[in-house]
Amino acid sequence: MNNKLIFEELPRLMMNRNAINTYPLECCGFLVGHTAGQQATVKMAIAVKNAAASNQHCYFLIPAQNYVAAERFAEKNNLSLLGVYHSHPNQSPLPSGTDMRFALPNFFYVILSVRDKKVTETKCWQLGKEEYFEEQSLDI
Repeated sequence: MNNKLIFEELPRLMMNRNAINTYPLECCGFLVGHTAGQQATVKMAIAVKNAAASNQHCYFLIPAQNYVAAERFAEKNNLSLLGVYHSHPNQSPLPSGTDMRFALPNFFYVILSVRDKKVTETKCWQLGKEEYFEEQSLDI
């Protein structure tokens, strides 16, 4: 699997701002846009309140009703729900065991490493056929 995720400027800025403003807690949100073959373009980044009951500095939770609302929003606007983004404060942008446990096939997972209120690295992942994350091309 070798897919590419391309960010338009505004959703990239919104996602980064969310990660910086939420620091030192994890932020989270949805990626909405268009797909064409093995390439997807992010038209919108929609911030979602981290609903994790505790330890928001190292966990995030998006309730199921938010996924349903995001799907409906995308459909209503002739877009697709492409995936989820979240931050890893003071950590590398590598998927955690928790990220793996809740991953959905065909979704892009963008992880932003945030240190000292700055996004230092961003990586994109998808769940592979062997049910582990595979890094994908990212154009931001």
